[in-house]
Amino acid sequence: MKKTIAVLLAVIFSVGSAFAQQAQWKNSRHSVFAGGGINVFMGDLGGGSGKGSHFLAFKDMDNKATNPSFTIGYKYKLTERFSLRANVLYSIVKADDASSENVSRYERNFNFKSNFWDLGGSVDFYFIKEKEVPVYARLSFWKRWSAYVFVGLSGLRYNPKGQDPYTGDWVELRPLHTEGQTTGVAYQTLDKHGKLVTVESEKEYGKWTLSYPFGIGVKCQVTRRWDIGLEFAQRYTFSDHLDDCGSDYYFNYAELGITPPSDLTPIMADKHMNENGEIDPEKYLTGRQGRSNSDYRDAYWTLLLTLHYKFKSNKGTPYNHRPKYM
Repeated sequence: MKKTIAVLLAVIFSVGSAFAQQAQWKNSRHSVFAGGGINVFMGDLGGGSGKGSHFLAFKDMDNKATNPSFTIGYKYKLTERFSLRANVLYSIVKADDASSENVSRYERNFNFKSNFWDLGGSVDFYFIKEKEVPVYARLSFWKRWSAYVFVGLSGLRYNPKGQDPYTGDWVELRPLHTEGQTTGVAYQTLDKHGKLVTVESEKEYGKWTLSYPFGIGVKCQVTRRWDIGLEFAQRYTFSDHLDDCGSDYYFNYAELGITPPSDLTPIMADKHMNENGEIDPEKYLTGRQGRSNSDYRDAYWTLLLTLHYKFKSNKGTPYNHRPKYM
């Protein structure tokens, strides 16, 4: 009889514990986070010594272009494995051909900087679920870790500036229409395959575009309410003008008999250097290739260290006396 009672108590305790574990995630559905880290721009400017690439282009990365990023946000758990996130990401982004080991990019001599404001959200899927480890499990280090993947959508605000090669001043590039934007001019030239193509001037690009980040992250429970995390994200955009360069070809206002919107336009449109390292305006010809690569949109990646605070509630817990946590 005593054995039967002991077995029944063990079963009841096990079932109760299982239900408690299942409901535990509901006690911390709401959380906020903040953090900072680094970003690297993956566009037409700067880069490494090799050929430009598109997906997770670490081989074409310029280490000198590493810049800071900061984020704050809010997260809500839909289920034990799925969460919705809303966040703001602020990044100082730069790229410079002068630091590239690729000769053609170095001679092109373009540079830009911009502040990115990325406002949006994502869906997070925890393939290693978050756990709340009690104080008596202090030695269970690996139980404190969780991991997730995510994909999202956001609005990105940008405003590229370039450096005047003669004065060193940084000027806004968008109003200069360096690629003949809004002129309505079309011309014929040979593309990179030697085929005759007609190139039409584009509309002026805006200050906002869409971005779709995806990546992976890990988190570690520090206390009952606090976690630390590390997250990597590749952030693709719908714009090829984050750095002002979106056309394969140069556009010469004077050659086409058009008055540029600013005296700075021809200066900032082509800053090629000759063999003496001097700016060579004689190379500034309409239809000449090498300004940028229009095959891909601009992107950047971020690596962020984050701190998370969880708001606790007692809802969903079948026990009034839960184990003591840190």
